[in-house]
Amino acid sequence: MNTNSEVIIVKEKTYTIIYVPKRKLYPLFGIAFRDQCVAYVREDLPIVVKRFVRQHELHHLTDTANWSGWIGSEIRANPIPGLKDPIGLLVSTLLTLSSLDRIRLYLKRFK
Repeated sequence: MNTNSEVIIVKEKTYTIIYVPKRKLYPLFGIAFRDQCVAYVREDLPIVVKRFVRQHELHHLTDTANWSGWIGSEIRANPIPGLKDPIGLLVSTLLTLSSLDRIRLYLKRFK
């Protein structure tokens, strides 16, 4: 297993978070693959952002709801980790708003 990873057990199910170089995910901060029980998080992010993104992606991995597709998934995965880590949510949001590439990514997803 990648040495830059961690295994997390939630309700007797094992999930893996793998920290990867920026070039592998940019402009994303992280991505989760629920069917594989694995998420990837950029290792270059500030620690407060990395911590929030880790929780955000872990929420995606453990989320069993399926209402409202991608938007519903993001609605569910932001507030819960954000309540636990409001500074992480705030800094992540500020980094997103300051990145034209991330803004373009979200605009493309909404279309």
